[in-house]
Amino acid sequence: MGVPTGALFSSLRTAQSLRLEIKLPACLSLGLAGRDTSWYALLMHLRQNAGHAETDRQLAEDVDTVARAWAAIRRRFRRRGVRTPRQLILDPRATTVLWLVPERMGQKSPQWLEPLRRALRVVETRRLFPRLSRAEGAHEAEVHQALLSDVIHGLRQHGTQIEPLFADERWNLVQSSAPRRSWLTVLQKNGFPCRVEEASAGRIDPVADLVGIGQFADADRSQLLCLTMWLAASIRSRRAADVIMDDRGPLAWVPVRLSTEHVEFDTSSLETEEQVHGSFKFTSNDGLTRVERDKNLIGIIGQGRFRLLANECAARGIKLGCRGACIPGWIAHVERYEKGKGFGSHQFWNGLRVELELDGVIGCCPLVAPSSLPYSSWDGMSADWGFRLQPKRPIYDFLCASPELQQRLVWRKGRGLR
Repeated sequence: MGVPTGALFSSLRTAQSLRLEIKLPACLSLGLAGRDTSWYALLMHLRQNAGHAETDRQLAEDVDTVARAWAAIRRRFRRRGVRTPRQLILDPRATTVLWLVPERMGQKSPQWLEPLRRALRVVETRRLFPRLSRAEGAHEAEVHQALLSDVIHGLRQHGTQIEPLFADERWNLVQSSAPRRSWLTVLQKNGFPCRVEEASAGRIDPVADLVGIGQFADADRSQLLCLTMWLAASIRSRRAADVIMDDRGPLAWVPVRLSTEHVEFDTSSLETEEQVHGSFKFTSNDGLTRVERDKNLIGIIGQGRFRLLANECAARGIKLGCRGACIPGWIAHVERYEKGKGFGSHQFWNGLRVELELDGVIGCCPLVAPSSLPYSSWDGMSADWGFRLQPKRPIYDFLCASPELQQRLVWRKGRGLR
């Protein structure tokens, strides 16, 4: 979520030393992509298997060939919409594992293709590809897994009829991430002429092309199996929102409307704005505010942050020059910690605000404090903004606070002071 790892560990150590209970919200946990098996992990697993297989010389040679061409392998599959190794396997926990690596690629297959197919046969899929979901119990197979398993096995059995395989209603519940231009090139190589320049007219899902060919193109079994194997690695089940928005071409598209509830366009400061308060001069232009004292530049801050602080000074009847005198110290504090631990991003703080229902932050420098929170106080005594508010659920920021400030904030919190 944008929080520096060192700053997070520092916060945990501080909470432990002060014997404070701390709960990390769900927004800090790794997503599915962060827990998935990487290409590097797959390569290390293959090398480990080759090292243990002392009697299998063929496996060692295959893994050596694959390792030398690993960069080319990743580029080749990336062009086909395969982003992670998990997309190359239909169901890692199945009794009979089905890899979605095609038997050939184009008219002249690369030299590493067959060694890769042989090396993948010895992969321990259950150990290398654990469940991504942390929920308990076994889950029902994904729609795309069950569908592709039925179609591929049906195409490999010569006694099975082809048309019912592609008339299955489950095709409406899957989608492909394969690049359109690559898919059209594959269609041409397999005897289905099409113009590549048609790809710019609209984004048509390749799944629709495959279903149409299977039902109406009178294609033979080998052609359909080749096209299905090529596309299978990029096919995934649709989300609930995608199912009702079936892509049937640009004429049927529904325009996406973004919420404008929290959008506001401010045109009052398009030109250069100057404010003079005593010996301080504030010049705002192009999103930045220059702060000068006696015609000497002492700092530059964001124009939005300056207006937030200026409005707070106007509401409290405080001279803006008092804030100007503090800006050099604030900038020095921010620059010092940016070189080391860094600060939490606005996305990180907004995630905490939503998960914990926060209404204020205490202990954060005014230049980097999250503006999404209506109350902010660096020292825990005076408000940087939101002075009329009494936050009921504030968060104490110890990520970049000095030990002295941490002790003072904890002491004030223990005595119930604001």
